[in-house]
Amino acid sequence: MKRLAALASFKMSAYLRDIATEELFDKYSLILEKNMTEEEINEFSEEPEMIFWDDAILARRYGMLCRLLDGDRIALTALQLVLLLEMEPLAESLLDEVFGSDGVTIEIAGKICFRDRETIEMMPLLRDAYDRAEILLSAECEKESFLRAIFLPEGRLAAWLRGDERMERGLKGCRLLRREEELPRLLNHVSMAEEAAARLNGGEFLAVQAVGEKTSGRGFLLRHVAQAIHVDLLEVPAGYLIRQGALIEKNWRRVKRELLLTGSCLCIRGIEDREEAGNGFFVKLEREYNGLDRPLFLATSARVKAAPFFDTYTEVMEIPENSFE
Repeated sequence: MKRLAALASFKMSAYLRDIATEELFDKYSLILEKNMTEEEINEFSEEPEMIFWDDAILARRYGMLCRLLDGDRIALTALQLVLLLEMEPLAESLLDEVFGSDGVTIEIAGKICFRDRETIEMMPLLRDAYDRAEILLSAECEKESFLRAIFLPEGRLAAWLRGDERMERGLKGCRLLRREEELPRLLNHVSMAEEAAARLNGGEFLAVQAVGEKTSGRGFLLRHVAQAIHVDLLEVPAGYLIRQGALIEKNWRRVKRELLLTGSCLCIRGIEDREEAGNGFFVKLEREYNGLDRPLFLATSARVKAAPFFDTYTEVMEIPENSFE
């Protein structure tokens, strides 16, 4: 992380070289390098394997972030600036003094990347960069304009880059179920799990829904299906994502980032009533989830009908009453 933070410092230094005073460089000498030029910045390789030539984990994980951000120069600069703020608290004061902002915004990242261009000229680039970065960088979406939405340095990406496998603490009641975890043998409904796994492997549908009462073993059945297709599950309680029949946007953003970082599939646990998750919830969920290009898992009661609200096929596994896995 120090190398990415240093890269952000160098970019900031080159941006300020011809417009800042000597006093500013002296005041923030822990961050800024007064002799840094754009030519020198351009000589730095931003390839993950070059930045982290001696750390395979960091190189691999930073490479994954680069791919998720589609190699977007502005979005990557925003990421580097956020890491700088996490490592050097004085950087917040610098941003305030130079840009009048108490945090990193996509507009600041754009100005640093393209110092000779006005914001209005860069609007399409800034919009694209923001759309790529907002999930990974936990944007403060309450701002009136995406240009001024602040990316919050809350530590999750830095920890993940270091190889920390623990989930974000804000994901209340959620757990990551690894494919390699040994499961008790499935005693009943083996064919049901095998058929669902075969269809998933064939890419024939978006979702698999295990229908049964709370004690029916529906979640256990879904874990067997996931293990059969060699995927991890991010299991999320329904109450974390659903309120009054609608998707809770703030919590969904946290879940989506975890899905991106872990490569896991979403499994929503315990949708019990039709009123709890209305058609609006399922329509919005499919729209948001589709871009991840991975199957969705649902554990629900028989009162919940998801299939009518999905555009793509849903495999429904109904567990008979008084059945036990």
